[in-house]
Amino acid sequence: MGMTPEQFWDGESWLKKSYRQAYKIRMENEERVADRNSWLQGIYIREALASVPLLVNGFVPKGAKPQEYPKRPRLEEVREAQTREAKKKKEENQMQLQLALFQAMAERFNKNFRKRQEQEKQNAVKT
Repeated sequence: MGMTPEQFWDGESWLKKSYRQAYKIRMENEERVADRNSWLQGIYIREALASVPLLVNGFVPKGAKPQEYPKRPRLEEVREAQTREAKKKKEENQMQLQLALFQAMAERFNKNFRKRQEQEKQNAVKT
């Protein structure tokens, strides 16, 4: 579990429980990573087999063409798509912020404009 003998024998009892929980979490994460890697490897194998010219035409429909094998790993494509989405969201947020700032400035301008008009009317009435 990663404990030293001194920690195990001389340490606090809660320390053993904490190390056991941390070890369990590490093992679950490693299993999840291994499972995901196996799944990705299966996808790559399937795509590799689909890209090979078909040697046996027994069960293949006529006119079937082999698929093109991916030029890059899938994770690069996923990360690139996530980057594009994040950039798009950031641009949308910036546009919304700019719109809100413009609306606030327009409201302030209109308020000041109305205030000046009222003052001019009051000054005109006084004179």
